[in-house]
Amino acid sequence: MVDQDETGRAPRRDAVRNTEKVIRAAREMVAAHGLDVGYHEVAAHAGVSAATVYRRFPERAHLLEAVLLDVLDQLNAMTAAAAKDSDAWEAFAQLFTALAEENARNSGLSESLRGRGGPAVQAARQKLLSAFARCVRRAQAQNQLRGDVTWQDILLLSRLPSPTSSYMDVHPSEDIVQKGCAVVLSGLRAH
Repeated sequence: MVDQDETGRAPRRDAVRNTEKVIRAAREMVAAHGLDVGYHEVAAHAGVSAATVYRRFPERAHLLEAVLLDVLDQLNAMTAAAAKDSDAWEAFAQLFTALAEENARNSGLSESLRGRGGPAVQAARQKLLSAFARCVRRAQAQNQLRGDVTWQDILLLSRLPSPTSSYMDVHPSEDIVQKGCAVVLSGLRAH
């Protein structure tokens, strides 16, 4: 993303708003339609011109990186909030549920998180993984979370079926993520 205009000055407020609209629109479009969504579709969804998208994100990789950073920033904020909860199990359960819901809402984005992005994305991803691991270890240290599972196991378990997935022509109910979280969390709780 371009952090300065052509004159080297910070962008105007309306330019910042447009950039935020483009990132939000791109995030929604990629989540709904996958990584191949075009600039014109993103621009239409954001309510801006395609030229605005191209000006702010001259290369597709720049736009994808901005979207990934937006996702990771949101997940890192959720993780930071969970870390403040004095009840380690409640913090873990809230974070697990938030991750599962985010994965279900944004399956296209979740796939795009794998191994992509520059140094800023890598740093944000590492921050998230480290904080998630701390949350898991804290719940295990308080004997509220089974000790025989790793944070990596749990992270993978957060990839529950989404309301848009189906298997052998069986389509999930709208509350499949909540049901899946309840089942998984029940199995993860130390007894």
